[in-house]
Amino acid sequence: MRTASKIEIFEGHTSGVKALCFDAKGKWRSALGRTAHTLRVMRLYRSGLKNLQNWTVHRDLFISEGFKLRARFDVNKFVTSPALIEKLLAEGEAENKEYQHPAPYTPPTNFGGSKYMRYPNNGLGFSPEVCAIPPWIR
Repeated sequence: MRTASKIEIFEGHTSGVKALCFDAKGKWRSALGRTAHTLRVMRLYRSGLKNLQNWTVHRDLFISEGFKLRARFDVNKFVTSPALIEKLLAEGEAENKEYQHPAPYTPPTNFGGSKYMRYPNNGLGFSPEVCAIPPWIR
């Protein structure tokens, strides 16, 4: 019999390397230990927090509203019906999309930020094209 700690790696799948392991009951489980709806809930919660951060300017307000958001997720923590889970997730994703900020916060150094590509050569100086003497001067 296989032990729960043994992990086997399978290659050749379209999504890359898959790690599977036997659990204590002898069933194959993902090494990540997450189901698809669990990952969707985690992504929804994270995107909800990021969206909340765009709307709340002050940190103390963000924290108190974040606790309220967490309470909304905790109410449905023990739901086991797949149909109800799908319905709740669809409603949550639609609500998150509805309340998206029109101008989300972008860190200054990321694409679209105020400092993006300010120094494209990373301090290496001007490019040779800029330093070259134009042919009409020679």
